[in-house]
Amino acid sequence: MENMGWRTLNFCSNSNPIPLERFYVIDSPNITSIPLADEIARLAALRYLRIIKCPNLISLGRYREVETSNNCHLMLSYLWISDPSVLLMEPLRSIASLKELIIDENDEVVSFSNEVEQWFLTVRSSLSLLEINNLKSLQSLPSTIESLSSLQALYISDVPMLRELPNLPPSLERLEIERCHPQLKERYGEDGGSDRHKIAHIPQIDFDP
Repeated sequence: MENMGWRTLNFCSNSNPIPLERFYVIDSPNITSIPLADEIARLAALRYLRIIKCPNLISLGRYREVETSNNCHLMLSYLWISDPSVLLMEPLRSIASLKELIIDENDEVVSFSNEVEQWFLTVRSSLSLLEINNLKSLQSLPSTIESLSSLQALYISDVPMLRELPNLPPSLERLEIERCHPQLKERYGEDGGSDRHKIAHIPQIDFDP
């Protein structure tokens, strides 16, 4: 769904499973609520979720008592968002199955909050790909990236204020950096970069202008 005028999305009200594998909400500034937690028991098929440019989103619904007691969780594999604070909303807050996370298109985020940094620890055993794109004001990445023991690929592009990388996990196999601050290449580039040793364990490293 893109550029809708609705404030709240609702699924049809019955007890049948919702055979939805992919769900995208994009460029919808009026949306304040998406009832994912309300319908979590019916969304067992959902694997791909994209929530982009929904600046007024404040809720992903509320767990029902039966779902809380049964410890229901989304089984997402792929998540694409523009606002990191969405990660702190249930049911995303307690997700543990995520394999790929993309954070994209946000000009306001300067750093990740402590709560979001801690959220990364919930996916440390599952997340294999992290992509951070088009965050024009971002100055630092989460320090908890170092604890992502399954992370294999990290892609960073169009983050012009980023001057430093956190410690990266031994599992990382590919690091790709494009159109970021020139200091990154100076510090981590293979031609005498002062911090090159911090990423020397990564087999494939690409820096592009």
